[in-house]
Amino acid sequence: MRHLNRTEEEKQLLATELCETLNDLVRTDPEVMHALLETREVCNEAMVNHPTAQVSVQDGQFPQLGLLGILNGLVGVGSDGWGYIAGCYDDTTNKLTGFLPTHDTRVKKSRAVDDIWDNSNPVSTKDPQPQAPAAEGEGPREPHGDK
Repeated sequence: MRHLNRTEEEKQLLATELCETLNDLVRTDPEVMHALLETREVCNEAMVNHPTAQVSVQDGQFPQLGLLGILNGLVGVGSDGWGYIAGCYDDTTNKLTGFLPTHDTRVKKSRAVDDIWDNSNPVSTKDPQPQAPAAEGEGPREPHGDK
């Protein structure tokens, strides 16, 4: 499996490129991208143990796999145990607003969903400075990543 042989630099570059494409898709149809990212399916033990899929198990629920777990599986797992791609959410509406690579300096990693990210307003992975929200009246964005 190719991702197992990638260098850290290659993983970060791939994550950045994927985030740029995903952000374009979010700008094109934010509702469908939100729905896709929020969709998770219960999976079997073989999927839980698969070397590329990043499966989540929360509060004693059955293991589940979603789009972010698949995308992060394609890139790989960092030495800190986290995936390389995170979804960004508006902390008022809880709607997806974009993606950031987890090596971005605006990212704070924590197991608590409310404490995962700072209050940056990411729009583009090309611009290291937080940008204003994309839509009028939209609140700060809060990225949320799978581990």
